[in-house]
Amino acid sequence: MAVQQKEINDAYRLYGDISWFYNFLNGMPRLRKKSVRKIGLAPGDTVLDIGCGTGLNFPHIMEKIGASGKIVGIDCCKEMLFNAKKLALKKKWKNVKLVLGDATLAGFPKGTFDGAIATISLSAIPDHLKALAHAVHSLKRGKNIVITDGKKFSFKPFNLFLPLLRWNKSWDKEKDIIKDVLREYPTKAVEIKESFLGSQFCMVLTK
Repeated sequence: MAVQQKEINDAYRLYGDISWFYNFLNGMPRLRKKSVRKIGLAPGDTVLDIGCGTGLNFPHIMEKIGASGKIVGIDCCKEMLFNAKKLALKKKWKNVKLVLGDATLAGFPKGTFDGAIATISLSAIPDHLKALAHAVHSLKRGKNIVITDGKKFSFKPFNLFLPLLRWNKSWDKEKDIIKDVLREYPTKAVEIKESFLGSQFCMVLTK
């Protein structure tokens, strides 16, 4: 049975309240740094972070865009954004804009962003393709969106351990994001790599 939006919202509100635990589980600095690198950013670029959470991607993005660039982070959980704001204030980043809202309803103008990233967020958005469509629409031509997320293990017996790695209520493990994205954007995927015995993937789409 698919995870309902209310369950997901409740899970992320709890994660937001105990952000240190969320950051411990989902920090993955090497994976996030690698994913950000694949966006292909340059100083001064404007970047969309879909489901930005507590801002775990922000330090890696800042390394690429510098003070002249801009991060727009959108998340539907105010507790998560509260922690993202604390991070921005602590680091004295003046170029971070946080948007409390539904990524499936995002109304960013066409050609706003020089890149976008969704890290462990599309699996927690019930209508993930609609959220992705809004992100692609807002990208400039020739720019990249990088999707890094979890999925079931390629070796099926290992899936018994998934509840130990990711809270079932925080994502929909029945989704096949790779298949869905390739169906909607068959000519856009330029790279797909799986890792951690097939339970994680990184996909790069170019508009």
